[in-house]
Amino acid sequence: MLLIVSLCELSWLNDVSAWLDGTKLSQALTRLTTDGLRIPEIQGQIDKLEFHEESVSGASIILSLTSEIAEKFTERFKVVQSLKQAVEESYNRSHTYFGQWECCQIEYRPSNLEYDARFRQRVDVQRACVKISGTASKKRRYLDELVVSKMKQISNDFPFIKWQFFGSAEGMLTLFPAFGDKASCSGYDPRLRPWYVETAIPEPKDVVLVVDTSGSIGTNLMNITKEAAKILFSTMNPRDRIGVVSFGTVASTPGKFGKNCFSERLADATPLNLRYLEGYLESLKAQGVTNYAKAFSAAFRLLKNSYDGPDSTRKLMIFFLTDGLPSDDKANIMRTIKESNAELHNKVVIMTYGMLFAKKILLDIANQDGTSYGVDKTQNAMAGNFTSIDDTTNLRNTMGKYYDFFFKSGASYRPIISVPYIDAFGTGLLTTVALPVYHENKFIGVVGTDVSMEDIQYQINYLQRGQASYAFMANSFGRAMLHPLLPAPLGAFEDPIFIDIADLEPEPQFRDIVKSIMRGGDGNKTFVSKQFLARGGKVAEGVRVVELYSTYYWKSIPETSFTVGIVVPVGDSEGTLVNQTISPAAKFVYHRLDLVKLGEPCVHFTRYASKDAVVKFSAEAFTDPYNYLGSSETASTVAAYQKFLKQTNARNPGFKLGIRDTVRATRMVEDIWIQGSEGYMRYLVRQYIGTKNGVFLLRPGTLLAKSFDPTKRPWYNSAISNKGLITLTTPFMDADGAGPVISVVHSLYFGKRNNTNDHVFGVTGADIPLSYFTRLLRDGYPECKSGNHTCFLLDAAGFLILYDDFLFPNASAKTVEYVHITEKDKDLAEDLINRRFMKRKKCRDLRKLKLELFYEFQLPSQGANTLFNGKRCRRYQLSQLDGSNIILGIKLRERNCPTKPCTCSGDGMCSRKTELTCQCPCSSELSYDHCRNAFLSNRFPLCPPSRGILSTENVTDLPTTGLPKCFNPRCVTYPDWESCVGVAGCYWCVRDKRSKPLTTKYCADRSVCYGGMEVSVVDSIDYPKKNHNKTNDDRKGLPKGAIAGIVVGCLFLFISIIGCVIFYHKYCHYYAIGDSPDVQLEPSAPPCDKLFS
Repeated sequence: MLLIVSLCELSWLNDVSAWLDGTKLSQALTRLTTDGLRIPEIQGQIDKLEFHEESVSGASIILSLTSEIAEKFTERFKVVQSLKQAVEESYNRSHTYFGQWECCQIEYRPSNLEYDARFRQRVDVQRACVKISGTASKKRRYLDELVVSKMKQISNDFPFIKWQFFGSAEGMLTLFPAFGDKASCSGYDPRLRPWYVETAIPEPKDVVLVVDTSGSIGTNLMNITKEAAKILFSTMNPRDRIGVVSFGTVASTPGKFGKNCFSERLADATPLNLRYLEGYLESLKAQGVTNYAKAFSAAFRLLKNSYDGPDSTRKLMIFFLTDGLPSDDKANIMRTIKESNAELHNKVVIMTYGMLFAKKILLDIANQDGTSYGVDKTQNAMAGNFTSIDDTTNLRNTMGKYYDFFFKSGASYRPIISVPYIDAFGTGLLTTVALPVYHENKFIGVVGTDVSMEDIQYQINYLQRGQASYAFMANSFGRAMLHPLLPAPLGAFEDPIFIDIADLEPEPQFRDIVKSIMRGGDGNKTFVSKQFLARGGKVAEGVRVVELYSTYYWKSIPETSFTVGIVVPVGDSEGTLVNQTISPAAKFVYHRLDLVKLGEPCVHFTRYASKDAVVKFSAEAFTDPYNYLGSSETASTVAAYQKFLKQTNARNPGFKLGIRDTVRATRMVEDIWIQGSEGYMRYLVRQYIGTKNGVFLLRPGTLLAKSFDPTKRPWYNSAISNKGLITLTTPFMDADGAGPVISVVHSLYFGKRNNTNDHVFGVTGADIPLSYFTRLLRDGYPECKSGNHTCFLLDAAGFLILYDDFLFPNASAKTVEYVHITEKDKDLAEDLINRRFMKRKKCRDLRKLKLELFYEFQLPSQGANTLFNGKRCRRYQLSQLDGSNIILGIKLRERNCPTKPCTCSGDGMCSRKTELTCQCPCSSELSYDHCRNAFLSNRFPLCPPSRGILSTENVTDLPTTGLPKCFNPRCVTYPDWESCVGVAGCYWCVRDKRSKPLTTKYCADRSVCYGGMEVSVVDSIDYPKKNHNKTNDDRKGLPKGAIAGIVVGCLFLFISIIGCVIFYHKYCHYYAIGDSPDVQLEPSAPPCDKLFS
């Protein structure tokens, strides 16, 4: 009997193995892209275009790039020289003790605040305002109106200039233009900002903070001490190095969880390290006696282990904070200091602070004079300062003015360029060009103006020459300032990331280039180097590594500490369209629909729209990207664009060479779209094309964010990573209200069709409802309709494109976007990993400083099939679809095989358990020297950073009330689920507003029924699903001869088998892909797997 049953099962499984013919879906996708998206026709038209090919000249580009960036700094140098002169003349003219309004009061004064894109907020360009520190001098001097007039003149003469300011030594900031500051009126002290301290002390500092944690200090003083330490930290910049020693009975240093270097040496004062040290300070508790000698011994040890030698210009400093007398011998303390400083050539200066405590021992330590204790005074050592902190409310002023001690009299006329920092007023990552200001040979403050790193970044990162060339910038310390692999801050107040340029260019041959950069040298060198390319829009999608024989060019920027480099693969060239014409009657609709008057506007889902396609330019399309992002567009701006694009002799409003020809060439794309098959048009949410040089065409047209760049979108990266293939992205919830959608995209080229070595022209595609692909699977593979199998689509990284619960009522962004197969099916994932069909890979994430685990499918050409010989719960078939990035899968649903995920942690960190067979994509600790900000190993490739999208001004649609739809899907004309599902804007309505099943189900517009429910808009997606309470009639039977041979043996089992089947389908049901029960199972119904356990 068992043999007969096994033969039945094996025959059935053998038949199953023929179900998954990937050709069917491949052909359906080909028809979609050919007849619906018309991609071959678009490529055919591009093949006919005339374009000019030119080799990338690294030598000429490096000269041009260096010259452009140098000019930006030279202009700022002139500005700060003018400001310095104006402030010094103001001090010579008057002693004004009143003047500008406080910035925090501007909103309540009769000012002229208007939005200005340079400052990302409303400002008054007719006046300045002041910010007064709570610890500022009561007799502070204001600048007179002639200084403000000079600031206005500078702003008019140099419209690209951002903030202009003067931070006085008295604790007041004068800022132009005025703005409505919503922060505390007294909470800002310019003397503690990086630009001020770095100008006052331009040499880098080595600092050890020594904090008393003995039992006598108590909770209150401990909190004050911690606050004093944070104030000191705020004056550090990444060129400085810092360490912390806490002491009571013993001296302790931080260093755990992979950060042991903090106990061995000083750490670069990067934001990441300062946060770690602040955390260490917060963990300290008062206990023990007060042992000074051990504290100083530990402090000098940190300095000695980081010492650069007697020729170094670094300032060596110890800040010593205590509340009481030492418990140990004073002579031993002074001897420890003297002997330790001698080892460092007596370069260490000691600043002592008594917390509500003033004793001679602290003054003697600061002076390094032990004569009172029988120890000779240290010779040739610079005496420090002792400060008794009696007023803890003035802590900020007390701790922040140590730089006055090092200030050298005499005017300095060389501008200081600060290390990049986050602007306190919301304009993002800046570097300041600053100068010290003097009055009567006395330092009175700092003048400055800002250079947005975005300004330089766009010239570096938007270098679009050839197919694989790129640029970078580093400083004289060897630190990367800009590089394609260096993650940019995600927001205006996120800390910048500091990484050595050698970590981003890990080839051994690059080390000589680093040495030259640190000397301020120029040169070029050719060798084989690696490029780390993104496989999609997320780090978890992995990295593609290519090796290219490349020439590196580098050149220093005059009068700065920066060097610019460019990497050009040998033979790289760039193609540019030429001689494109356009009919004078051709339409050109710019995306700024709030500035363009449309004849027949319409509404597309929730958006004010144009039925015609609109054109949008990314910043990369302009010769001055930052000027485009930093200035406001007006109706006259749009008119200038239109005139230039349509008239050959019109003035160029700032576009790069080739942009006009690209716009004219893409004009034919809209004509091709319009001619597309009506049978497919109803399934398209939107169509678009984005070109490599920054032109974007969108239909239907809607207003886009100014910072929108098609080349930074996940769909663009996915298409480029899958050159020449039909590429499907993972699903996402459409921002305009179309529900879950998938982008179907394809790369386009100059030159011969399908030659992926040709120059990339861009990417074209469309967004299509996720449910449409459910139709394709159900139509092509009948078994996907049954409840006995799970059908799904994957990409090469293992992320699900389609899964049976993506269309369930509770579907949301969290449940459909970037869901990995390891999060759904442990049995399947384990088997794929064990058979090496899905391989584990790792890369180094620079933003998180973690190792990222990702997966990469490597299927054999025939696919993978375990339906016939696989273990229980692991019977499946996978097929790589020809001509696409898709893997088609089907898995047999078996009893006692509940679907469960692999190990997936809530915080995204990988488990340390070695016995785990599979994990979801996750992060693990990376071998990294936090103190030096250097990788200890480059064994794993670098993860390309997620392409951040910079925010600019907000945009608002015009009202849509009363407007017709751009495209009417005519949902009511579709009589059943099969014809309704997948149509853009239509839902098969199965529930009323109270979520109860409808007696009569119908196809309705999204304004009537969203997600299958009769409501306006809800958060969840509630797609229709059908009951399949019947046996599977679609499965093919055995051949007639085989049936005759086994029918007698199977006949006596028939009654019991049919009874089991009836019982199974009465109380237990698996849903097919795209299905959902209109009425849920009764709560008393047992789980399917339990019935057979």
